[in-house]
Amino acid sequence: MELSPPPPISGGDFFKLNFDGSVKNSVAAAGFIIRNEYGEPMIAGARSFGETTINVAECLALRDAFWIVRSKDFQKILVEGDSKLLIDVMQGTSGVPWRVMSIIEDIKNIARSFDCISWTHVFHEVNFVVDAIMDVGFQHLG
Repeated sequence: MELSPPPPISGGDFFKLNFDGSVKNSVAAAGFIIRNEYGEPMIAGARSFGETTINVAECLALRDAFWIVRSKDFQKILVEGDSKLLIDVMQGTSGVPWRVMSIIEDIKNIARSFDCISWTHVFHEVNFVVDAIMDVGFQHLG
């Protein structure tokens, strides 16, 4: 499986966001990468969160990425993540787990500021670049 650039879409100016969260030895980290319409990396980020669940880590990864996307005034976003639950929640096809409700509300509030968002669930193997970025978050615990 390959990480691919966003598909050509009329109007251009689309940005592709891949995010991921992970828990290793009870410590969580998250990462993301934002690419332009040609698949070129624009921004990447990672951080650790200490002890939490995988669902919380995934949500925090997306929220962190959305803060950056909003700060750069990117308006057309193609979101890909390997958390089927989070993608389903954001598409409105699944209920929100109570443990992540406040983070999901933050994400939804930020999402309302964008002109267009597309949500796609991808297999974990597609997120290998984000996994490498996320390892930086694990290395900088504290």
